[in-house]
Amino acid sequence: MIGVPYGANPGTCPVRAQTAWLQHRGTSPGACRINRGDRLTTPLAGITGAAVNDIVQAACLTAGLPAGYSGHSLRAGFVTVEFEAAWHAAQLVEVTA
Repeated sequence: MIGVPYGANPGTCPVRAQTAWLQHRGTSPGACRINRGDRLTTPLAGITGAAVNDIVQAACLTAGLPAGYSGHSLRAGFVTVEFEAAWHAAQLVEVTA
């Protein structure tokens, strides 16, 4: 297990975000989902690829990164890192398909 420290900025703190999600979720199972309004949603509400793209682009703009990043950048980066970490192709297909 790896401990995650509280972030200096409450608005971007991963510990506070996870705590808020667990309180919102209650006893229902499900992943943390955020809608276009940056609000936590129920597990069944889902999030679209377009919403992920909007969130990634807004975060990159806020961080001062150059234009050109997209939601696909997350997936491509994940696949690259895991491939370099010696994941088998079948594992990558299972996770990303």
